[in-house]
Amino acid sequence: MFTNAFGNAGAERRIGISAAYAPKDNINIAAGLFGDNESINRGSGAAPGESWGVNGRATWEPVFDTGKIVHLGVSGYYRERLKSGDTPDSIRLTDRPNIRIDGGNIADSGVITNARSLSYGGIEAAGVFGPLTVAGEAGHLWLDRFDGDNAHFSGYYGYAAYMITGETRPFKGGNFDRIRPFKELGNGGLGAFELALRYDHINLANTPVLARAGNRASTVTAAFNWYFNPYTKLMFNWIRFWGDNTPLDPVGSKTKGDAFGTRLHLDF
Repeated sequence: MFTNAFGNAGAERRIGISAAYAPKDNINIAAGLFGDNESINRGSGAAPGESWGVNGRATWEPVFDTGKIVHLGVSGYYRERLKSGDTPDSIRLTDRPNIRIDGGNIADSGVITNARSLSYGGIEAAGVFGPLTVAGEAGHLWLDRFDGDNAHFSGYYGYAAYMITGETRPFKGGNFDRIRPFKELGNGGLGAFELALRYDHINLANTPVLARAGNRASTVTAAFNWYFNPYTKLMFNWIRFWGDNTPLDPVGSKTKGDAFGTRLHLDF
């Protein structure tokens, strides 16, 4: 949840220029200067101007063999001229409880005004050991405000996934590559099967918006993934979610629930 909320504020789908450097197969460094995304309104009456920021990420695989990989990384961004919709000098951090059926957010900072800039720092780690993959990420976001009433937010997740058909997850350019089943569906086999479990947490309790103060949310997700071939997979997720002072429960201070979702994913 935190990668979505913090990423939407300063790291996702933005127009800009970037450069990447890979001195070795196991080292990747990237940085860029970015404006807003393609849907931004420019010069429309009282609408604020375009925000801007710098982003960077560096990764290293100290162990990089087939079926045995250790991955480490750091990332960060800085962003100014913030806005929430057409409201200048503001920011709103939101995300849903790992299910995309509707627009119901379990994490919501409210619209924070007097926002001068955002600074983000994150760490990541992953390991591939034959059919087992373990990974985790943590991040912290600092909000600098014109009135001096600054705020900070955090989040993290960790998961483990196991290929019960024996495949191993490959890495390419500092990121996971697609799974390639030993025997593809319709080509002498049934594809590859995977079980996974994830814990996810976001903490927006420090928001200065009193109506959303204390907002925190967590989820546990159990998954079964069926890879037909390297480009097609069918995913099944059961999600248990809970939180404090969330928009999903306008009456009480506690929220909890369950969701089940499926997704057919085509990669091309």
